[in-house]
Amino acid sequence: MKSLIIIVFVYLCLGIRASFADTFVDICKRGRIGLKIKQITGAASCRQVSSEKMAEINKLSLEYEDISSIGDYAFSGLISLKEINLSSNLLKSISKHTFAGLTSLEKINLSNNDISNIESNVFRDLTSLKEINLFYNLIDSVSISELGLSENVLIRGVATNP
Repeated sequence: MKSLIIIVFVYLCLGIRASFADTFVDICKRGRIGLKIKQITGAASCRQVSSEKMAEINKLSLEYEDISSIGDYAFSGLISLKEINLSSNLLKSISKHTFAGLTSLEKINLSNNDISNIESNVFRDLTSLKEINLFYNLIDSVSISELGLSENVLIRGVATNP
């Protein structure tokens, strides 16, 4: 009977430890964004980035990276991200799922890009968002309700667009 108890105990202990094991994410297809995440996490390869370390990132600075487009869900796994700076890039549009899953995000800087199109409800699920910077883009008009922004979100730079 003692043997059975020891075996069960060892099995449970190993099972618990295995459930805390880190998983790895392949972020190679995320382009410059993936390279920056790889650098921040200290991963040896973009194919084996620690999901645990990704979850710890709270600020992402991607200004002057010549980013022309952002794929859907490019920031997935960054569950603690509070601030993202995408200023001074070559962005032309922001799709509905660009910032999907970033419920902790408080501040987005999209200034100094060539953004002319932002899809409807892009920011709807960003429940913690407090500020968005849109200075110097090509946006004709911005409707808070169209973008899915809360009335409490500070929108900067709308007047600097055509």
